[in-house]
Amino acid sequence: MSKVYHSRQHGAALIVGLIILLLMTLIGIFAMRGGVMQEKMANNLRDRELAHQAAEVALRDAERFVSSLINRPDPTVSGANSNIYILNSTDLDPDPTNAQPWWQERDATWWANNAVASVLPGNVAAAPRYIIEEIDVKSFDEVESKPKAGIYYYRITARGTGGSAVTRVMLQSTVVKEY
Repeated sequence: MSKVYHSRQHGAALIVGLIILLLMTLIGIFAMRGGVMQEKMANNLRDRELAHQAAEVALRDAERFVSSLINRPDPTVSGANSNIYILNSTDLDPDPTNAQPWWQERDATWWANNAVASVLPGNVAAAPRYIIEEIDVKSFDEVESKPKAGIYYYRITARGTGGSAVTRVMLQSTVVKEY
């Protein structure tokens, strides 16, 4: 008769295998979460770039409009004459007592009702818009700038939205026009 010897197995390989499987699962989950976060960041950057490009379109349209003017339009508080406002007019700044610029105080509804719409680029939520303000020459330092007759300065503020209405970019430029 032969004797049968039973070895004592404790299942250590199974436990080690399960621990390694758990670690691999956790690594996979964290890698997926990182990938999802990077995708969200890339989409947000794309959305911001779309808004920036839309604001650039509006800024260039307004600059072309100012350059095409033959006669100087009289700026008004309401922008009723050729959509050119007086710089920091009361219609633009709802609260002139605070230090916040008017363009940061205005919402999308105000921009839609008062600003000039530009060409609608693709993939944006709303058409970019712009406001033109004539800068009073007296606001410049007379000693350094020595303003000349017939030269006028215009500040253009453009607002663009991205693929969602939440993403907004505002740009400004100053244009010099001689009549």
